Amino acid sequence: MYKVNDVVVHENGGVYRIVSIGKPDFVKGQEEYYTMKSVWDDSSMIYVKINNDKVYMRPVISKAEARSYLEKLSGIDAEYDTNNKEREKKNRQILKSCEVSQYLELMKAILLEQEKKKQGGKKLNCSDEKDLQRAEKMLISELAVVFNVTVESARKSVVEAVFTQDKEG
Repeated sequence: MYKVNDVVVHENGGVYRIVSIGKPDFVKGQEEYYTMKSVWDDSSMIYVKINNDKVYMRPVISKAEARSYLEKLSGIDAEYDTNNKEREKKNRQILKSCEVSQYLELMKAILLEQEKKKQGGKKLNCSDEKDLQRAEKMLISELAVVFNVTVESARKSVVEAVFTQDKEG
């Protein structure tokens, strides 16, 4: 069970701080909820049942874990599946997982494909663009919290790690 002020990653919305635990006024019944506020958008507040096994939440990773993931980025397999249906299915599973290594794999594959298409004068398809934005929202906001930097700075670190390490590998 989480405590007030814990920072967690929520499967549908990014990084949240638990501001209270209890029964919100609008709820009938006895179930308790986490009241959570987005760390990046003060207007975003969500309520999650404490005993809800259908919603995935986890604590944010530590600085050491974050550094380790970025350092290992070159070893992460970033296969871009050319079969649109299979890729979209896999991407949905990854985005639902809230797993940092899978987010990095997804981002790396899409960023490398984006660069490849850019070289050929093309753009990513709409589905890949949305998947990249969602993965960035989840992972980049978490890294920004972990490293206590702006979202832009965290994104830059990931993009640099993808392209620097890809050229080395």
